[in-house]
Amino acid sequence: MADEKAAFTVRDTIRGIEGHLDPARFRRVHRSAIVNVEKIHELRPQAHGDYRIVLDGGAQLTLSRSYRSALGALLNATG
Repeated sequence: MADEKAAFTVRDTIRGIEGHLDPARFRRVHRSAIVNVEKIHELRPQAHGDYRIVLDGGAQLTLSRSYRSALGALLNATG
C-alpha cells in the first residue's frame, strides 16, 4: 500500500495552496509549481536565468527567474 501513489483534487488557486504550506519546507518555483525543498537533488542552469530543478525521484521542474531569489535564500539558509 505504501508504494501506491495517491491523487487528490484541490479546488483552490496555487497562491491559496501556497498559503497553507510551511514556507520553510515548500517554495513556489514557477507560476504553476510548488516544490518541497527537501526533495531537490540538483539545480541546473538554463538559458535566460532560469534553472532546471531535478528532484530526488528524477522529476524535473523549471525554476523561473522571478522565483529564483526566494528559493536561493532558503537553500543558502539550510546549507
